[in-house]
Amino acid sequence: MARRGLAPSEIFAEGTVLVVLNYQSPDRWEYRPVAPARRGCDDAVDHPRRGTAAVPLEEERMRTALGLALALMLVSPAGHAVKAGEAAPPLSAPNAAQQPVGLKDYRGKVVYVDFWASWCAPCRQAMPQYDRLYQKWASRGLVVLGVNLDTDRAEADRALKRRPVSFPVVYDPAGSWPERFDLPTMPTGYLIGRDGIVRYVHEGFRTSDVPALEALIDKTLGEKP
Repeated sequence: MARRGLAPSEIFAEGTVLVVLNYQSPDRWEYRPVAPARRGCDDAVDHPRRGTAAVPLEEERMRTALGLALALMLVSPAGHAVKAGEAAPPLSAPNAAQQPVGLKDYRGKVVYVDFWASWCAPCRQAMPQYDRLYQKWASRGLVVLGVNLDTDRAEADRALKRRPVSFPVVYDPAGSWPERFDLPTMPTGYLIGRDGIVRYVHEGFRTSDVPALEALIDKTLGEKP
């Protein structure tokens, strides 16, 4: 049975578990520890219902994950979740070279913004798929922009060393991007058209999602500027 308002001490006492961060509203999340899942399989990213992310967490990464969850809980109740048909927020963040990269830099291209973190198993599973799509369609104007939310940059660097990607990555340890987007879960992706308008919001990730997402990207790339 789901437990609401689980205290941090209870979470850390669980050891290696699946902690489900269940989005209820901008000011209400539910934490639900469940049985551990096997790494690298779809069981680890099965979402009990829409708006839920099942994230395998190891003890040493509990604090990072809880920190992000608490940051998301602090989003104002009046916050507005970015939806399809709305303009993407004009945000920027530094890349690995500490150069600012913003969504406005990609105006005229189709952009898929992928929010990820090293502790998020579905994120790690999704990134190679997004990298494949980027390499396939970069020549047609597709940009995949990874937004890393790790509070410790070293964790992000280690994750990228294990699973390198060719698409650009920016770093937002303060969580300003998820706050402005009113991020519903992890991972979440936003498909943005050449005009800067969000075409689609993809919550969570399963390998079975890829064909439909690929079709949406292809359709968006085919739109006239």
